[in-house]
Amino acid sequence: MNHIQILKRAWNILWSYKTLWVFGILLALTTAEGFNGLNNNSRITVSPDTQKWQPIPVEELQGFPQEIRIVAEDLNRELTNGVPGEVINTLIGVAVALVCLALVVTVVYAFVHYISQTALIRMVDRYEATGEKANWRAGFRLGWSRSAWRMFLIDLLIFLVVFVVVMLLFAAAAVPILLSILLGGLAVIAGTLMTIGLGMLAIFATIVAASVVAMVREVIYRECVLRGRGVLESIGGGVRTFRANLKNVFLLWLLLLAIQIIYFVAAIPVAILLLALGAVIGGVAGALLYLALQAGSVVTAILAGVILGVLLLLAVVGIPMTFLRGLRATYLSTAWTLAYREIPAAVSEGDPAK
Repeated sequence: MNHIQILKRAWNILWSYKTLWVFGILLALTTAEGFNGLNNNSRITVSPDTQKWQPIPVEELQGFPQEIRIVAEDLNRELTNGVPGEVINTLIGVAVALVCLALVVTVVYAFVHYISQTALIRMVDRYEATGEKANWRAGFRLGWSRSAWRMFLIDLLIFLVVFVVVMLLFAAAAVPILLSILLGGLAVIAGTLMTIGLGMLAIFATIVAASVVAMVREVIYRECVLRGRGVLESIGGGVRTFRANLKNVFLLWLLLLAIQIIYFVAAIPVAILLLALGAVIGGVAGALLYLALQAGSVVTAILAGVILGVLLLLAVVGIPMTFLRGLRATYLSTAWTLAYREIPAAVSEGDPAK
């Protein structure tokens, strides 16, 4: 397998077959990225005295412009006796609407994600086989298939297996400290050290397993989509193909990993620039909306201004970055499909799905 030639060919297809961008962007929109550093168990303790609005000492704002002092006085006047009822009702309505929206988005997320993945794989495969470039309607028809549903089931099955294995690993790592607690004395120290060591090994094993699963899953996807196999058949065939072509698949994964690292490094200054631009645009628009609404409720004006500013900030940053992520997703999917087509063991049996 000529890995460099595959990467070059994927690059050429990316820029010559722009319809792929549509499904790449949809795939980027429905693919989680990064990590969640929030602690969902965190709690903020608020004493009864701080639950009431504490008036802003206007004398402390003497050095600020008169407009800010006026806003502080209006806030003191409106919030001294509690948040206005209309504001509370509005916030409750927004919260309920967000919950309903989250349920709908979850369903649409899975629907769009797997159709886009299937479309990208089939469009690139057909282009390589016939030279035909499908439009976005034809691409959607290629994605709308049983293979998309099977890919969802494949991901679900892989997740369940990996989850159980990881839980067993960490449960085994916790055994020494649990036993040492029962024994007491110096055994607690030894058990703690053993658990820490086993925990580190479990984390390392999890990282390695996640990398292996990421490689095998790309092959499994194409077993499913291009050969029309069922869920278990795709998993079994993908694992066998991966084992038979371990060196080629691993080298391609390393090259694509390096490309992704370069992408992330290059995206940092772009993201910083977009954040600065979004902060300016969102801040100005939010301030203008506040000035337009301040004749009414100051609280409503501030909330409206903040919401508008945040939405514009997210749009200015999110739209260009999502476009770039879409190009990256398109390139990666194309490279994997081209590589799969060159693996003899993967295409020597069966007919591609129609």
